[in-house]
Amino acid sequence: MKKHQEVEVSVVIPAYNAGAYLGKAIESVLSQTLRPIEIIVVDDGSTDDTGTVAKSFGARVRYIHQENSGSTIAKNRGLKESRGEFVATLDADDFFVSATKLERQLELIKQFPSCGLVGSGWMNVDKQGAKIESREPWRYAAKLDLTDAIVWSPLLSSVMLFRKNALERVNGFNPQIRIIEDYDIVIRLIFAGFSIEWLREITTAYRLHDTNITRKISLMETELGNYLDELFARDDLPADLAEKERPIKFASRIRMAFKYYEAGERVEMKRALLESMRFSDLSHGRLLYSWLQSFRGYDPKLDEIELLESVEWKDLVEMRSKVPG
Repeated sequence: MKKHQEVEVSVVIPAYNAGAYLGKAIESVLSQTLRPIEIIVVDDGSTDDTGTVAKSFGARVRYIHQENSGSTIAKNRGLKESRGEFVATLDADDFFVSATKLERQLELIKQFPSCGLVGSGWMNVDKQGAKIESREPWRYAAKLDLTDAIVWSPLLSSVMLFRKNALERVNGFNPQIRIIEDYDIVIRLIFAGFSIEWLREITTAYRLHDTNITRKISLMETELGNYLDELFARDDLPADLAEKERPIKFASRIRMAFKYYEAGERVEMKRALLESMRFSDLSHGRLLYSWLQSFRGYDPKLDEIELLESVEWKDLVEMRSKVPG
């Protein structure tokens, strides 16, 4: 594939008060070896200079403004407006770090006619864009089948490249979901018969900067709990998966605990781990081991000493007298 060849890939960037970061996101798309036919910025009712930044790129960016309706509706607006056979999504505060991201994902999705989505790894970066750590989710969710998708939620919006007709088949992102729309879209694509593939590369930077990250995790925890209750009430859920309801809900609580741990909220981490016990019959020692192994799976570079020496983890260790076994 020739450098900067234009093919039918649209990039949709939902943006809300992202003026400080949007330029970096757009520039990272323009730097791709595979130039998309369009970059669509959907301004979700911003009150800062998001619109000014988007318009500064001239004809290279299609700018759409809508009343504040949420990221999910903004993504769907971008999907509806897109002309490409394939659609990549990129949050306005994230950016591509691999110049061949779109090119490599397009090559991969074309190899599999039933593939509706290609994901990749990413790196977490701080507010200034400096690397914190890499995430390679194929190490714990290698198959990307329904079980992997439900247990691990291994994809972020900013690493996704979709086949547009697959998104249309499932009516796009669910506008009723506020936080876990990426989790939901993967599951619905699989239910619709599409496969999901990995590009096993770090392609994107995911910016960690929100001072209200704990609140977002709390909302995610609530939304995910309700989502799993509804999921396991479905009549069309495969029997072998239905039998895994308790271990999957167990794993989901551990995942939430890990997110709190990442955010430095050790008390909330402890609470989420205690909540996971409702869905497990493991003995005290096996619970501790399971929690630690799960954290290791999410972060191979986990600072285990820091975790094990924390007051909250020591409190969990001291639960022996309260847990059978």
